Amino acid sequence: MKKFLLVIIMLFPLITLAKEQVNYEWSNNSDKKQYFISETENGYLFAEETEPGNVITYSQKGVKTSTTSVQDYIGTDGSKIAIFSGINNMYYNPGENIMINLTNKELFDCTNINEPCTRLETTVLSESELQRYAGDYYFILNQAIKNNTKVYKNYKYKNNYHIVNYSSSNQKGVEVYNSNGKLIFTKEYPEIFGIASDITENGVYVLIAEEIAEERTDFTLMKYNLNGNEEYSLDLSDKIGLEDGYYPEDITITKDGLIITINAIDSNIAAKKSYIHKYTFLHDITTKINGQGTIDVQKTSKNNETIVVKVTPTDGYVLASIKVTDKNGKSINYTNSSFVMPSSDVVVEATFVLEKTNTIKNPDTIDTILIALPFLIIGGIASTFMYKKVSWLK
Repeated sequence: MKKFLLVIIMLFPLITLAKEQVNYEWSNNSDKKQYFISETENGYLFAEETEPGNVITYSQKGVKTSTTSVQDYIGTDGSKIAIFSGINNMYYNPGENIMINLTNKELFDCTNINEPCTRLETTVLSESELQRYAGDYYFILNQAIKNNTKVYKNYKYKNNYHIVNYSSSNQKGVEVYNSNGKLIFTKEYPEIFGIASDITENGVYVLIAEEIAEERTDFTLMKYNLNGNEEYSLDLSDKIGLEDGYYPEDITITKDGLIITINAIDSNIAAKKSYIHKYTFLHDITTKINGQGTIDVQKTSKNNETIVVKVTPTDGYVLASIKVTDKNGKSINYTNSSFVMPSSDVVVEATFVLEKTNTIKNPDTIDTILIALPFLIIGGIASTFMYKKVSWLK
């Protein structure tokens, strides 16, 4: 029993450190369906399902700052961003200025940035055409063509990993592949209503939706490492639990957290058609002190925040060194009493040593001794001579 308790005590810190803190930040909604496009320096871009389509800009705080017609919108790389119903089933190739519908393999020409993309006559692409237009998407598309039991959607390629959601007649799940197209792991979720996912260098994030009652949908965030081992699951229903008829359209990991997009199943729903939710990841900042002194720093932070550190030695001590490391022991750049928070817990370690002291603190004392020394010597000799003279007379 004692050994069992010891094992639990030893493992508990590891479990605690591995779990990210997911903090709700803000929500927004629209009476039109919206689809996440990308993160910008100052906020987020969303596509709005209208005719011919709008590009919506949100600030980092979730405030809508602009609405631009897609006909007038040109991407940062000079490319056209086209808006289609079910945009996550579309793959845009900016080099070719074409869009491929992943479901029915239709091809769209997006060359003219002043007009909506137009569908080409070719509706069935050969494997060589898929290879040419889709590039890294090719092997997933090829699987979808050959596999009649699964329908692939919400495909993403990040950090040399492919991640794709699929659905069959009675099953939904997620598949993760390496850059060579080799399947790494599959996660299946029986009897769920909807699924969305994203992948980063820190792991795989999966959002699943379950119909709990006729008028309620619950949402759970699952986190896996890149080997497919579950790190944690988190119920988000208190913030994004909605009435029946909504499903997870997309989950995207941002530089400091995640964006969740929830859309209505169809246009017949009278309520809002789209909900956007922003969460941030909070990571722990712990301190370690060697010697005598204090470290003043905040306890938690989100990614990419500048963290200011104040160190104070105890009287008689001085700061010898200070370093910041992430959860894997990797050094974090520390300059001007600050560092930028990584997507990990960190440790701030300061070393204080005893201050070196001089035996003679006042340098003026040395000059006084050197000036008086000759007079002291002469006075000593004279005193000795007089003593001897007086003793002889006696």
